[in-house]
Amino acid sequence: MNRLRNIWREIKPRGGWRYPAIIITGAFVGLFIYTFFASRAYSYLSDDPSACVNCHIMSPYYATWMHSSHGGNTTCNDCHVPHNNIVNKYYFKAKDGLRHAAVFTLRGEKGATENRAEMMAGTAYGELLQSKSFFDEKEDYYIACNTVIPGAPSTIQQFGALARIKKDATDFDKTYLGYRTSSGGKGKIITAEYLTSGKALLYIMDPEYTGAPGWGATGANCYYAILDLNTDKLERLPLPHSKGNFSQRSIVLGNKAYIGVNPEKAAPLIYIYDIPTGNLTKGKPIKTGYSFERIVALMD
Repeated sequence: MNRLRNIWREIKPRGGWRYPAIIITGAFVGLFIYTFFASRAYSYLSDDPSACVNCHIMSPYYATWMHSSHGGNTTCNDCHVPHNNIVNKYYFKAKDGLRHAAVFTLRGEKGATENRAEMMAGTAYGELLQSKSFFDEKEDYYIACNTVIPGAPSTIQQFGALARIKKDATDFDKTYLGYRTSSGGKGKIITAEYLTSGKALLYIMDPEYTGAPGWGATGANCYYAILDLNTDKLERLPLPHSKGNFSQRSIVLGNKAYIGVNPEKAAPLIYIYDIPTGNLTKGKPIKTGYSFERIVALMD
């Protein structure tokens, strides 16, 4: 204890430096406390996966986890953080967090630009966690994009495309742009999910194809289709056209895709798409007057 007192006597400010030192120290402490709470740094002490999307671009990975069978059973830290002892766990979290903070603060991350589309497919309601991107089995990353139709009277009138970033690449693959060949569709991509075997399930708004009176929340102007990522061939599924564009009413679990359809003049119904065979079967309906907005898996 005497040794600590001696050290304090040596380093404490004297004379006219006392008050400036107190002010400077208080400013740094206050700045630290503000930064700690403003950045939600305390959330990194937990295992909550939502902490990963606090300050950097982890949204696609978070959405992929949320829509997978792991979403209800496993957190990110269960696989990505050491669990041999608590010291090593939090040492790893601190080291990795500081590395990320340094990279993003110093703008060390590389951005990718795709000028063949205007925007990534998006939604005004982020809590729906719509699937706009996915990884295939080769770990190539696909992103649904949309572009406003030239001369359209409204910006919601768009046509879609699928952009790709190949595994270990840091920019878009300029040799690929999906959903753009003559067999592809012309409508706006609302959601996109990977089905395995090089195919994706798309939910598309296209009133010209469905015969609906308009875009947006106007009638049953959406439909489901399977896109072959290798040939770009689009196969429209024989399902009723559906209404509702702010939604995530499909989910892929194993070899099956569960698709909720909201027909305009019939009860909403879930269809089950068998991925290996391509067969569609009817599942459970819900009462007329209700609708599917989001479908999630509670357990495998």
